[in-house]
Amino acid sequence: MSVLPVETTGTRDALDIGAIWAILAAFTHILMVEEKKLVAPDLFRKYRLLRNLEIIIATTFFVSILPPFWTYAIGGTNLRYILWLLSFFVRRGGNLYSRAALKQRH
Repeated sequence: MSVLPVETTGTRDALDIGAIWAILAAFTHILMVEEKKLVAPDLFRKYRLLRNLEIIIATTFFVSILPPFWTYAIGGTNLRYILWLLSFFVRRGGNLYSRAALKQRH
């Protein structure tokens, strides 16, 4: 049994999670296609925001495989892992924003 270097496993993880977010963005886009009428028209803005956030998060994971993100560290933690942690707050902030926007409309 061979042990893979941290960079290889981290890169594989970034590609895997980035692909998951890209698939989620594709599903959200399919869901909001107007011709299929799967989403109520007043929710298009919310789903568009969620799709865009999912694309941003997927892009963040794909960009994090570049060497500078695993060579530089902040406080002993690779920049890659800090970006991954920030992706949680991007999605959560988007959810809170869309809820607040819906409450203002009603």
